[in-house]
Amino acid sequence: MKLNNSISSNRGIFRCAMLVCALMLVGYGSSISSLSYAAEIKKWVDENGKTHYGEQAPAAVAVDRVDVTVNVVEAAAVDSVVLYSTSWCGYCKQARRYLAANGIAYREYDIERNLVAKRQHQLAGGRGVPLLVRGDQTISGFSQSNYDRFFAQ
Repeated sequence: MKLNNSISSNRGIFRCAMLVCALMLVGYGSSISSLSYAAEIKKWVDENGKTHYGEQAPAAVAVDRVDVTVNVVEAAAVDSVVLYSTSWCGYCKQARRYLAANGIAYREYDIERNLVAKRQHQLAGGRGVPLLVRGDQTISGFSQSNYDRFFAQ
């Protein structure tokens, strides 16, 4: 089912890019079983007592570091939902609210703060934000009806 022009299938391009990245990592002396990405994740508690995790915490809060290692090969194989966004984007905020309200687990990457995410966003065909990626499908922008159809598949 074709939703509209903002939703496209980039299976070949995205998988090829993932394969190239994996091969590049292997070429640098890593074995497939040990491909991993170590992220510096911070944990903090806001003024309401809610715990948050992320790459950047607000400047005025106490921060704990959380050790996280992700197996890149396994993570790429999972049909997870990824949201590429920016902090100032109103449609990105609407997309976050939609995902939260519908109980959809997702990973979010700010393409202005994370250069790897910016490159992945471009490889997935992203030209703007938000860009939602699930498996080999992408959806650009935010429209509740388009997101409803996207997740109904």
